[in-house]
Amino acid sequence: MRARPAAWVLFLAALFGCVQLANVTGRDTPDSRNYLSYALALGGADKREAAGRSIAYLCASRGETASREHSVDVRRFRAPDPGPGVRAECRRHYERTVGGRLDAGQTSGWTAPFMGERFMRIFEVRPGYPLLLLPFVTLFGVTWG
Repeated sequence: MRARPAAWVLFLAALFGCVQLANVTGRDTPDSRNYLSYALALGGADKREAAGRSIAYLCASRGETASREHSVDVRRFRAPDPGPGVRAECRRHYERTVGGRLDAGQTSGWTAPFMGERFMRIFEVRPGYPLLLLPFVTLFGVTWG
C-alpha cells in the first residue's frame, strides 16, 4: 500500500505539533508578557498580581533558556547551571522597574507597565488575543495556558 503525499504531510505536521508541546518553557517574548498580563487583568487580577505573575513567567522562561543553552555548550556544560541565577536577576530587575512604574502611578490600561505608556497602548487596542488566551490561562495556568 502506498500512502498519499498529503497523508505524510499531515502526519509530519501532527508530529511536529506534538513535539512542540514538550517545549512550553523558554518562549517569552515582549508580546507574550504583555498579552499575558492583559489576559490576567481581564480575568480579574489587579495590576500588581498580573505584573507579578507575568514577571514570574518571563523570568522562568529566561532561566530555562539559559539552562538549555548551557546544557548544549560543549565547553561549559559541566559548570554550574546558570538558570537559577538568571531567573533571580531577572526577577530583581523587573520587580524593580515594573514596581517602580506602578509606584509612580503608571496603572492605566489593562497591561502591566513593562514599557512606557505609549508602547503599552499598542497592546491595549488589541483585546482579541488576550480574550482568547483568558480561558486557557484560567484553566491551565500561566505556563501551559
